[in-house]
Amino acid sequence: LLAGQFKIIPPDNPVIGVIGKGVTLPCQLEAKTTPERLFVQWIFIGKSQRIFVTTYDGKNKQNPISEDETYQGRTNFFQTEFNKGNMSLHLKNVMLSDEGKYTCNIFLENWYDEVVVDLNVAGEWN
Repeated sequence: LLAGQFKIIPPDNPVIGVIGKGVTLPCQLEAKTTPERLFVQWIFIGKSQRIFVTTYDGKNKQNPISEDETYQGRTNFFQTEFNKGNMSLHLKNVMLSDEGKYTCNIFLENWYDEVVVDLNVAGEWN
């Protein structure tokens, strides 16, 4: 495969999440075709730690998704849109502690790339 077949379209600006609401962290792969043996990993990069938020491993047919306990039950991939290159992460019930940088890491056969998404968390506006 030629490396030029794939690229990740970076987000324009930080994503704003509102406490208690859901938010989507964008990660769009531009590809002619998306291989089934896809490996996508979202990593939270905090001040003192890295958390492997959620991982999709296309090689593992039985149980492709694993989620860190810190984010248990709060993450979703848009699996029906993987074939369109949508590797975005949906995060439910945003908390203040979710604020920070997230990287979307994509591994395809012999190609790898990542993109950084900044999540800013805001309080409820009443």
